[in-house]
Amino acid sequence: MITVRLKGGLGNQMFQYAFGESIQAKTGISVQYDTSYLKGLYSDKSKALEMFLKMRSQSAVFAPRSFSLDIFPNIDQTKFVSHSKYRVRQSLAGKIVEKLIEKYDFRFMQEKRFQYDDYSKKIKDGMYLDGNWQSYKYFDAISGNIAHDFTFQNGNEYGEMSTEAKDFEKHVLESESVCVYARRGDMAKDPRAAALHGTVSPQYFSKAIEEMIVRTKDRNPNLKWFVFSDEIDWCKENITHPKVAYTYFNNDWSGKGAAHQLRIMSECKHFIIPNSTFGWWPAWLSRSAEKHSIPKVVICPKEFYKHTAFGAEDLIPPSWISLPGYLV
Repeated sequence: MITVRLKGGLGNQMFQYAFGESIQAKTGISVQYDTSYLKGLYSDKSKALEMFLKMRSQSAVFAPRSFSLDIFPNIDQTKFVSHSKYRVRQSLAGKIVEKLIEKYDFRFMQEKRFQYDDYSKKIKDGMYLDGNWQSYKYFDAISGNIAHDFTFQNGNEYGEMSTEAKDFEKHVLESESVCVYARRGDMAKDPRAAALHGTVSPQYFSKAIEEMIVRTKDRNPNLKWFVFSDEIDWCKENITHPKVAYTYFNNDWSGKGAAHQLRIMSECKHFIIPNSTFGWWPAWLSRSAEKHSIPKVVICPKEFYKHTAFGAEDLIPPSWISLPGYLV
């Protein structure tokens, strides 16, 4: 059995799951996913652990996230476990032991670089893998399986969709829809997250909208523009264009784990996304344009991180159009 650590938000967890499934396909060794690093999945509810989690969340660059892959009914939920020996330990001594194990235990493998690397040649049965694994190249060979696993059902497995959300979805499905997604939140407000990750600027959106208009010039009158964001007011003020009228998604319609939002975004036909894995996945998953014999246009920033060590060349599929993100 190989274990892959899950961490970060939904988009990150999707990359980690896709990586694990690719390793299973390449090696023939079963893979499970350790959820103990995520908020809300600890079996021990002691005051000591609660204090530790609070301290950890205050010192971490990003806010603690919850397990989110249960929104996908096609995924075998028995693959997710929360009892790994590498789980976060409560005491300072325990944390030191954990770091020593991670450094010297040959069964523990940490991602060495942000770009793609063929780790399948190095992985053996019994190993524990920790990383982000953010490249489509890891799972390109099993892309059909990954798309299937990340397919939404029409039922209410993740909560009843509101009447407003259903109406919004109807407009998305019936039009040549453009998804414009703006990721703000802690990436814009937390100085530490902003220094590492950053957010794309209004200038990026302006140039991306112009590029979308050029790329779809034969069908411009048919385009309908739908904006998704955790800060809609910022979008109304900063994402503007004289030739474009927007319809805005209300975050109150997002559903459990933002399942409804992710589903509706993935039903759009074209995409303008920021440096966000939550925005990356709907653009990759969408087959709506293909179903209507329309070439899908995806525009994304060249940079997904401010830090130069995190180059996005293996994150961006070759068919996508990348523009300077002007990260701020």
